[in-house]
Amino acid sequence: MYRQLSSKAAKIVCSRSASIRFVPSNLYVSNNNNSALLLTKAIQQQQQLSRNMSSKNSSSFFRDEKDTMGVVKVPAKRLYGAQTQRSRDNFRIGAEQNWDAEQMPKEIIHALATLKKACARVNNANGDLGGKVAEAIEKACDDVLEERLNLKEEFPLVIWQTGSGTQSNMNVNEVIANRAAEILGE
Repeated sequence: MYRQLSSKAAKIVCSRSASIRFVPSNLYVSNNNNSALLLTKAIQQQQQLSRNMSSKNSSSFFRDEKDTMGVVKVPAKRLYGAQTQRSRDNFRIGAEQNWDAEQMPKEIIHALATLKKACARVNNANGDLGGKVAEAIEKACDDVLEERLNLKEEFPLVIWQTGSGTQSNMNVNEVIANRAAEILGE
């Protein structure tokens, strides 16, 4: 699962002149193409954490997620992680009032998943991301796009955020990374 991924989890190279980084805190474009970092290592870390977690009491309703701000309790059945839970805790405005009007539109979720799938595909074609990992990321993105995951449960954030969309982007990163780790056999 996603757990404690390094902020240098992956650098997705999408063109010769610009790169897109797929990191836990955000997805951003830069003009620096130096040394692509692979998501493979981060997913391997997650696989180890998943093995460790599965050996513990599986009947727990919550799991402890750790990030740079400390430990936060996250519902055990959810694919999202600490950053999404923190956003849920800190941006309660609109939550549970008119869910269909207040929830992040699925079109935004689909757009982010499409972008992340394209980055994984390009990174694989460039040799910057291993085939198994790229395939798992693409399948995880397809699970989001084809709504095989419950979007209301896995993407619980409301539209009322700080304005940059970082929380929603992070939510998508966490779900895709956790789903990809599951696909890889966790």
